Amino acid sequence: MEIKKLFFLVVLINLLMVSFSIAAYDSTKAGDFLAGEHDDGNFNNEIIDSSIAGVALSSLGYSTDIDKVVAYLRSEEDEDGCWPDGNCKIKDTAFAILFLEKAGEDVSEEKEWLLNAQTAGSVGTGTWWLQVATSESGICDVEYEVNGRTGNKTFEIDEGRFTGCGNKPWLNINDCIYSGLLGKGVVKLTVDCTDLTSTPVISTIYQSGNDYYLFDDEFSSKAEIYVRNTCYGTKEGSSCDYLTTLYTNWVLKSLGEEDLNLFYLYSGYVKTNPLPSSILAIVTGDNAYFDDLEDKQKSDGSFESSVATTSFGLMALASLQDESFQKSATWLNARQKTDGSFGTVYETGLAAYALYVSESGTLGCVDGTSRTCSVKGVCKGTSLKQTCSDGSWSDCDYDGVEGYESYEYTCNDNLDNDCDGYSDDLDSDCEVSDYTEPDTEEKDACSNGEIDYGEEGVDCGGECDKQCISYCSVNGECEVDYYEDYNNCPEDCSCGDGICDPLEEYENGCSKDCGNEEPADNTPIEEPVVEKEGGFPWWIIIFIILLAGGIFYYYKRFYKKKPETTKVKKESFFKKLFKKKPKENKPVYQPRVEQRRPAAQTPQKSQPFYSRPSMLDKELEKSLDEARKLIGGRR
Repeated sequence: MEIKKLFFLVVLINLLMVSFSIAAYDSTKAGDFLAGEHDDGNFNNEIIDSSIAGVALSSLGYSTDIDKVVAYLRSEEDEDGCWPDGNCKIKDTAFAILFLEKAGEDVSEEKEWLLNAQTAGSVGTGTWWLQVATSESGICDVEYEVNGRTGNKTFEIDEGRFTGCGNKPWLNINDCIYSGLLGKGVVKLTVDCTDLTSTPVISTIYQSGNDYYLFDDEFSSKAEIYVRNTCYGTKEGSSCDYLTTLYTNWVLKSLGEEDLNLFYLYSGYVKTNPLPSSILAIVTGDNAYFDDLEDKQKSDGSFESSVATTSFGLMALASLQDESFQKSATWLNARQKTDGSFGTVYETGLAAYALYVSESGTLGCVDGTSRTCSVKGVCKGTSLKQTCSDGSWSDCDYDGVEGYESYEYTCNDNLDNDCDGYSDDLDSDCEVSDYTEPDTEEKDACSNGEIDYGEEGVDCGGECDKQCISYCSVNGECEVDYYEDYNNCPEDCSCGDGICDPLEEYENGCSKDCGNEEPADNTPIEEPVVEKEGGFPWWIIIFIILLAGGIFYYYKRFYKKKPETTKVKKESFFKKLFKKKPKENKPVYQPRVEQRRPAAQTPQKSQPFYSRPSMLDKELEKSLDEARKLIGGRR
């Protein structure tokens, strides 16, 4: 009976463990739960709950419910383009914009309000540096603009060193350009180094102790850069709030914005909190934040045993698809309840969206949705739309826009022709170089569709009239004709891709692509990526079953006899213990105990023990007779 009980106990434990292990996320149940929680698109009278639930519903394809959430949020929108009406808050507005954009709504005005709601931050204890990396000597003009006011300073550069301010390769922006400049918020710097004979690299760097953060990094003789010493408060104009800034930057990055508050987020970063690590990993893609995030993952795969925090962690790890990602996904899957929820509406919406991201492997768009194209430059005021397909946005068709150019070819009309936010010589497409009118033969060479000697690209650069366009169009192909290389376009170009890009050829750095004998030591050669297969880890179930079988076999083979043996030993021990005491204090009872033992087979050995017991028997018989008389007398 005991064996049966133990057997069923083991089976029950294994069934519970297996059912926990194979708990699969049911997206339909999650969507049905959310669809049943709103009142005409209103979730708990909360903008954030309604927005994140709407994001989840849009990823799951609940179109009817999406329309209701859109209508509810529009009814709660303030006339300034923020939420909620009459009491605009930054985080509420950011989450509302996130949902509405994914639902295909035009949120250009709302995004503009959000970007203008930033608060000027504090320079803190760190230092902002301007670097012009060059081996040349010459003059660089720096024009600054802040709060509508402009100023200008000229610096002499000797082989990359600013001779007029400490003779260092880095220029202290706050001390050398304008005292207190960085306390003004967003500072625009136009750095003009066209006096240099070669093209430098212009960068801005923030130093905090021994940590350095690179912000702008442009290979250009003239660059327009921004120092964004800003943050977000809980409301427009209020003091900086780290969590509000963190969430808002996650939303802005999801919307494709690049002008983020990274300086403030870097300066207030705390490694012990997995939430900032998750969002900064998503926003920057920096491996350091992925490392910090994985260091804070618990053994069960969660982050702080929190559905919300683990959801953000899962969205960050989705780009890695490694063991840490699998553990987080498994933990989050198992948190789904029988009603389809993961707890609150907010937790359910966030978890459902995170698991959608984990399945698609991208934070991209939802198939079938659309959004408004860029409203910068000559494209401003257009109503063109992009459509989402396979998790990516389609290209915007600007061909019908007056003055539009796919690249900034016209560099003297004061217009941003390619709608990227930069016009004329501030656009890297308009790099100016020395030009000599080519002869007829050279002109023919500049139109033959080939890279001829002296050209930098196909019919461009060198003696050709057309300037080469250096850009990165991420499409999975390293397009050397457009001067892509592993440095400026690592998404498409790498050592081992079968294409010898210009930088690989110049550095003699990739024998796989360029046929060189040995790669240079500083050439980044990608390690082969071993993709780990997804799916359920069936080996866990097999291990559990084998373990249960082993326990059962051990019990039946060995443990079965032990209780009987132990029991006998215990009884024998206590009997012996009991006997020792009478033996010392009452030796008279020893013969009676011996008498209870089976008689020995040899009478000669047992007879000596009968002399004293016979006297005791007589006394006992006498006592019994007296007892009978007493009993008989009572009758």
